[in-house]
Amino acid sequence: MPTETKEGGFEMPDANDPYEFLLQFAEKVGTDLEGEIRAKNHDPRKIEHSICDIIDNSIDAGATKVEITIAPQPTYISDDGIIEENDFLYLKDNGKGIESENLRNIIRFYNNRDYEWWELGSFGIGLKDSLLAHGKEITVISKAEGCEDFAWLKLSTAMARKDGENWVLVHSEVVGESLPEELRTFAFEQAISDITNMEKGTIVILEHTHRSLLDGRQDDDEDDERLAGIQMEDTLKEWIALTFSDYLEGIDIGPRTKENPIEISLNGNPIFPLDPFMKNQVGIGDFNGQQGTLVEGYPFTYNGMDLHINRYILPNEV
Repeated sequence: MPTETKEGGFEMPDANDPYEFLLQFAEKVGTDLEGEIRAKNHDPRKIEHSICDIIDNSIDAGATKVEITIAPQPTYISDDGIIEENDFLYLKDNGKGIESENLRNIIRFYNNRDYEWWELGSFGIGLKDSLLAHGKEITVISKAEGCEDFAWLKLSTAMARKDGENWVLVHSEVVGESLPEELRTFAFEQAISDITNMEKGTIVILEHTHRSLLDGRQDDDEDDERLAGIQMEDTLKEWIALTFSDYLEGIDIGPRTKENPIEISLNGNPIFPLDPFMKNQVGIGDFNGQQGTLVEGYPFTYNGMDLHINRYILPNEV
């Protein structure tokens, strides 16, 4: 820290760091918890983007099966002190799971960890910010590979508002069996039952959603007749099918192999890959494969590196 001189001024410390010098004059900036909650609850991202953020985590955890459920349930609403029907999002995977002592790191904001080159997650913000854009209460329940017991953790804007100053976490190792009956929702009890019978895996629950997650969406052009009758569930399935097409077909990357594709389902219905390049149609059809997808390679050199781009010429749908 800077030291005071006889003349009443200050001189720089030995490190000669100007920011170290300014610290003596700095004022602490308090956190506006209510402002943070409003910002996260009004995040404009769409539900399909948020669900894909969570599936990223499941893939990184080595899951071979991901089951997604979206349905209504009776939910205790803290603001009004009443119980009303509200949607929940339930995502279960059979990945390696999370050890109890590491569970807090999953739910903390801006938590950092090292990533392998093949992993999809980044920055540690996907789970929390993605889900709080659509609801107010996140519960993560997990059983780590090789462990007999599971643990759960809850992050809630209702609890944060009760505290008034900070985001707060509730961990099962502290709460034990003391979770109030009003918060033992259908989704929570189902998760406890599921994780008990699983060898390993993780279940993520979003509750207190801002609106129905599968309601039809009004796009900018409300009069576009092409959008009439399109169900949000179909839109969500197609988005996941497109985003994770390679993983649903099978891919050789990191610990994954093409022979073991991931399985993803929504409300019990399997999701099939939707490849925008129709790579499974390469060379298919008559005339030496001219009716299928055509691939023309484009090799080139840049900054001393030999590169190759595949250019796909897509067939018309029959």
